[in-house]
Amino acid sequence: MCLVNDFHILQYWPIFKLMVYLGKSFFWLLVFTLLSVGCDEPIQSTSKPRDDLDPEWLLPEHRIFDGGPGRDGVPSIDNPTFVNIAVAEPFNRASDLVVILRLAKETKIYPYTILDWHEIVNDVIANEYVALTYCPLTGTAMAWDRHLALGITTFGVSGLLYNTNLIPYERDTGSEWSQMLMKGVRGWYKGKPAKSFKIMETNWSTAKILFPNARVLNVETGFDRPYGEYPYGDYREASSRLLFPIVPVDERLHLKERVHGVVINEQAKVYRFNLFSNGTRILADQFQDKSIVIIGNEALNFIVSFESSLSNGELLEFSTSDQSPTLFNDQLGNTWNLFGEAISGPNQGASLTSPNSLMGYWMSFSSFYPNPIIVTE
Repeated sequence: MCLVNDFHILQYWPIFKLMVYLGKSFFWLLVFTLLSVGCDEPIQSTSKPRDDLDPEWLLPEHRIFDGGPGRDGVPSIDNPTFVNIAVAEPFNRASDLVVILRLAKETKIYPYTILDWHEIVNDVIANEYVALTYCPLTGTAMAWDRHLALGITTFGVSGLLYNTNLIPYERDTGSEWSQMLMKGVRGWYKGKPAKSFKIMETNWSTAKILFPNARVLNVETGFDRPYGEYPYGDYREASSRLLFPIVPVDERLHLKERVHGVVINEQAKVYRFNLFSNGTRILADQFQDKSIVIIGNEALNFIVSFESSLSNGELLEFSTSDQSPTLFNDQLGNTWNLFGEAISGPNQGASLTSPNSLMGYWMSFSSFYPNPIIVTE
């Protein structure tokens, strides 16, 4: 059985739609689809067999769809290599989106032009075992800790989708996880939250200015893919066109508008780029009894958010910096960067706590956390 629900025709529906919409990129999507083993054969798993898995989903099973390729049909990058900015420059356009991960002053940049074809990178940075996950259908990226209760593991692409969002699986037990819900949804880790690391999404132009010494994911991945070609045709621009259904459909904003969402206590609040159209702007806000600060700049293509208090509970008031549009100050004399690191001042070396927050298409927040608050001022 290819799908987790009873509508077998849905296996072929994405293929029909892609044939209509996808121009030259269709060839590569068809290759992915043909990797599927079909309805007559079980999907092959690279996870170790376990006899203690809970077979029940935390998600409505009839709303989980098979994307076609099956487990590992979209291959994760498990042995990534990195190059410096100068070497990566010819492979990245100024407007290309990237995600930045920074731990203990070690910084890595992961271009979406590569992640579009792999979705997961199992990596090690600053001695932390990290799974960088990206869903091209919801435009969402997260970095998870791979050091779980049963030990260090790797994550792979299950081929399943819920609300058109990636369902990774971890290879030790075969447990499935929801990227947007940030927890296990079936198997040994069902209900267990994912520990996430702070990331930042922006474009290549801004990333290389912010972190000129960063290492960049190498296009020499060991896989033959046309990196730089978007594999889903005009999917990003066609706001109302989806390859898989979502519930509910909230059309207060265009479904694929990129927004910054903060998720606390299973409630979401989103911030649009039009709030940050006049240079760097700092918004002090309250959400779910937490004081948060949101910093954004539409021209530089970033929005980030942090809790507004130091570890001792002292509430900070932030202002923009005269030094740089990517730095901000507080009333104590500290200067902070966009990863919430105090780079100078009395609290130099301190870090602000980041709430569960990320960039993504509007629909990714409205379908997983219905009726999000949209900040308009």
